[in-house]
Amino acid sequence: KLLNIASIEGAFYTDLYALARSEQGVHALMGLIPEAFHGTEDVVAGVQTRALTDPEQAYIGLHARAFSPSTRIENIPEAMSGYADSTLLTMLQVAAYTAPGMFEQGSALTTQEETPAFAFYPDIPGNITLARQWSSETGLLTDTFLKLVPDRHFHTAFVGDTGFGKSIAAERLAYETTRFWHYRTIVLDFGQGWRKAMNWPGVGQKGSEDGLGHVDIRQLYPGSPRPLRWNILQVPRRIDPGRYRSMVAELFANAGRLGARQLGFMRRALTELYFEAGVLTGDPKLQNGPLGHLQDDREVQLIQNERQSSGENLNEPHPGTLLESLSPSELQVLAVYRSRKLDVSKWVDRLRTYKEKLERDQVSRTSLEGVLLRLEQFSEGHMARQYGPSASGIGVEDLGLMGSPENPWGITVIEGGAEMDEYSKAALLSLLASILYSDAVARRREMLGGKHFPPMQIFFEEANKVLTGVSGGAASDQGSGESSNPVSHLFQTMWRDGRKYSIFLHLMAQTVSELPSGILSSCANVFVFQTKDPKDRDLILPHLGRSEKGLVNTEYKRYLARIPRTYAIAKLGYSDDVFWLEPVLVRPLIIRCNEPSDLEITQELGAVSLERTASDILASNPSPDASHRGRSESI
Repeated sequence: KLLNIASIEGAFYTDLYALARSEQGVHALMGLIPEAFHGTEDVVAGVQTRALTDPEQAYIGLHARAFSPSTRIENIPEAMSGYADSTLLTMLQVAAYTAPGMFEQGSALTTQEETPAFAFYPDIPGNITLARQWSSETGLLTDTFLKLVPDRHFHTAFVGDTGFGKSIAAERLAYETTRFWHYRTIVLDFGQGWRKAMNWPGVGQKGSEDGLGHVDIRQLYPGSPRPLRWNILQVPRRIDPGRYRSMVAELFANAGRLGARQLGFMRRALTELYFEAGVLTGDPKLQNGPLGHLQDDREVQLIQNERQSSGENLNEPHPGTLLESLSPSELQVLAVYRSRKLDVSKWVDRLRTYKEKLERDQVSRTSLEGVLLRLEQFSEGHMARQYGPSASGIGVEDLGLMGSPENPWGITVIEGGAEMDEYSKAALLSLLASILYSDAVARRREMLGGKHFPPMQIFFEEANKVLTGVSGGAASDQGSGESSNPVSHLFQTMWRDGRKYSIFLHLMAQTVSELPSGILSSCANVFVFQTKDPKDRDLILPHLGRSEKGLVNTEYKRYLARIPRTYAIAKLGYSDDVFWLEPVLVRPLIIRCNEPSDLEITQELGAVSLERTASDILASNPSPDASHRGRSESI
């Protein structure tokens, strides 16, 4: 049968050499080889082994070392003749002899799941470059870039575990939009990892198109080289004092995850301070009281300056002019002026008086203890000077507006630093974001009158802490019925309505499940880095247009836990064409530049001192002219 198969299919002359180290090994092979290779089918002759003489062993040894078959001829009279050391084998038998029978330690044991399919856009439109696209067809990173146009720019979420590249992608978006689109960019840095923006090409004074500086770095922590000198209780120019009062109380309560009772104490104390200082200029009760008219020549001069700047030609004001006769813009200027004498220490003192009066109400005293434990640090040491009344303070609503007045743009980095506790950073950064947003909304109305302001974007590092607050050791009366994400409604409004006013909000977070769902769903654009938490992956998949339930799309859910470092799944979800809405696997482009030291920052941007000047000493009774001098720094 085998001869018939060999005549039909063909056969191979095959030499099989078995090598052994000892005589005992030779005898073992002579018994094992016929048993192993006899097969299950009938054969003409079984596999035979041959004991070699010394000359034969020398001859076969040479051929074995040369990996060359033997050519000795053997004649069997009246039967056949052929090679003495070869066997005629069919194709199947040769395959059995030559099949590898080894155990490999290494790649042969590694089973790598295939990377899921992602979109690839070779002709994606855009004038800024964010990342390089990965091709599912070739399995390689390509030189095809992921680009973006202003029409598809939207709120963006950068989410993933720490160390996998969220900041790289966010920095690239901030750099490209600031330099090439001339956006106004504010970075609320919980630490101090964004200071390298000072060395970004084309943004600083030496490399920008107009030769002007478009980058600034400020710090929140005390003892910093460029502190943000800012009176927290001073009313911003474009925010109603009553609304600002509520904003400060609510955001400071939200930052510490305080309850409704504690928020009530904080708001009530602020209301009393603002009323006693005459800040609530539009309140009928104040207008009918002793502060319901212009008090002195300084307030008169303030109103005159406002009328001159607005071009109004009304009757000259004088001490005693009733507030109800003033325009809304004049009432706002007066509120800003009167609020300059307030500071957090007065707020803390008022809360202490509440505590003293509530000796028998232990529940309220405990609530006030929690409030005071958080606020007292703002009324002590360097922080009292940095965030108190100061003529050298800056208007935070103007952050990011640098360069020429006709075309202001730039990036401002606000560093929280490691020297400050998390509550203080969360409270200050959240208040900054709300002021900037509310001011930008008001500026949007001014743009209808012909003024030019660039679109604004705010980057939130550690967005979980800024949006939902931080836990502390202080007592809180927050009830168990509160939401697990007690985010202020101010932030929810910002993310829902920001696009209407050309305001874009970008968050960076490690734990997606701790982000408020209403905010995350408002981010049409998303960059997802490696994420291993099951709850986080269940929230991310719907954002990418994949199912998080059942047996479909499970390969994407598993891939989220093994995305390589610096790679991300990007989805630019703001488009009217469904073709562009598929997720893409990309590698964001890193901006390679040095991170400046404190000394280099002060040499490039100048130092800011907290030393009290003559103007600071008179801050409790500021002159109206000072409010029109603009921003100034004590250097």
